[in-house]
Amino acid sequence: MKSYELQKSDGFSALARCERERPRLAATEVRVRVRAVSLNFRDLAIAKTAKHSKKAPVVPCSDGAGEVIELGSGVTRWKL
Repeated sequence: MKSYELQKSDGFSALARCERERPRLAATEVRVRVRAVSLNFRDLAIAKTAKHSKKAPVVPCSDGAGEVIELGSGVTRWKL
């Protein structure tokens, strides 16, 4: 799957496009195909400290919209 990540560097110049393996869903998870995102102040704050993050690479995107495309075996509140 395609992803954008903040590598271990400061600011949005650290934003890099990459490919990741699609993770398997747990029983209580859903998979969402992202159709739109917006970056906001929280994302800027994360980008400014990405160089010092213990969890790098970090995927920014505090707000997003999309469609549910896959359900875990135990999911009952969501539908495709």
